[in-house]
Amino acid sequence: MMTSLFKPRGKRYKDMNRAELAQELFQCLDADEENVELVKLLLLDEDAVHSYDENGNRPLHCATSRGYLNSVNELLSAGARVNMKNKRNEAALHIAAEKGYIDIVNILLLSKASVDIKNENRETPLHLACLKGYLEVAEALLGKNVSVEAENNKGKNALDLASSRGFLEIATKLLEFSTAIKKLDELKAKALYLASKEGHLKVVIELLKHCANPNIKNQENTGADVDLADNDECTALCWAAHNDHCGIAYTLLSRGASVNKPDMEGQQPLHWAARFKYIDMLKLLLDYEAKVNAQCRVSLKIDHNQANFHQKGYTALHWASDRGHFQIVRELLARGADDNIRDKYGETPLKLASNNGNLDIFELLFNAKAEANLAKKVEAPMSVQQAIESIRSEMTDIEKSCLEYISIAISIGILVIYFPILRQNVLKLVLWLHGLFPAFYNPRQMLACKHFIPRWKP
Repeated sequence: MMTSLFKPRGKRYKDMNRAELAQELFQCLDADEENVELVKLLLLDEDAVHSYDENGNRPLHCATSRGYLNSVNELLSAGARVNMKNKRNEAALHIAAEKGYIDIVNILLLSKASVDIKNENRETPLHLACLKGYLEVAEALLGKNVSVEAENNKGKNALDLASSRGFLEIATKLLEFSTAIKKLDELKAKALYLASKEGHLKVVIELLKHCANPNIKNQENTGADVDLADNDECTALCWAAHNDHCGIAYTLLSRGASVNKPDMEGQQPLHWAARFKYIDMLKLLLDYEAKVNAQCRVSLKIDHNQANFHQKGYTALHWASDRGHFQIVRELLARGADDNIRDKYGETPLKLASNNGNLDIFELLFNAKAEANLAKKVEAPMSVQQAIESIRSEMTDIEKSCLEYISIAISIGILVIYFPILRQNVLKLVLWLHGLFPAFYNPRQMLACKHFIPRWKP
């Protein structure tokens, strides 16, 4: 559209044809300043009000887009059809709602504009007002019995949009107008996990005030419908954990959210916290009795049309060890994580730490395993017995106590069992230990010794 204000170019209006008058009207309505007197003059041609440009916009669309209230009034008085759409299926009410022009919205509503009319994205004016946070516009539309349940082409309703954007006042107003909806609990729960996902704590609290499911009770014996999941089976708590929103997670947990409810990949909130190094979230979930040794599966879809998945079987400790999150590993071990659990491929957290060169974590897990084996007095397997014999044969000239030999043998045995590629190096290890016994309990030095562990990839 042209943006210059109309100026006569040697022709009188009565000498212009309809196409020229329509063009001048669009130019006038798209100018930087409103000129309502010129609009009145151009509307003397009765057909001008119904003309349209290359995008299907009518003069009413243009005047609304500019926020020209007086021009909108003149166009409606001249017979502009209030619900006419452009090529994007937008009516004037869509434009006014999206831009927050409350005065124009009210005029259009008085002119019987349809409140449930949808654009090409199946969005109603209420969707657009909620998306942009225009409370007055939303209230005006709600006063005309607009459908609160209507969904856009992404399956989002007005409450979803307001909640995901953190517009508390609009969300509260929508909840007040939603009491007669049949699937109200589902509607609110859906908004709850969207607000949790985006980190809008105040909206979450407001939604929880209105959510009620008599089958779920918290410590205060009040209802809390907090475990409804989305299409990926992610609950509000799952999303809060995924995005490290601790305040929201605490609020949900205190209202009875299931701390161990998995998503479609079998990943629980604790797995997300361990995977992304959210130490405070991890501690919170463990305080609420998250299962520290629960195994998940990681999806690798084989067929996009079928739910085929490779199950990897990671625990939270696997994730932390694989990703190199030292603090997470230490906290999990302190909370009773089992470092002997193997994933689908038979790998333990210790093996994953070694594979990825995470020496701090390797040392932490190695020492924990050695201490556990000594404390339990577990009988050494055959490979360890062989290691003991090798030690005795190679270190006959060194006087050490039986306990020292057993400690060395068990520690070597751990490496032999969990790292088969090292078995051929047992004798080299024993020779290396000759005179270096105090350094044996430092796995970092052991890993750094090129004569001990060759470079290899799993």
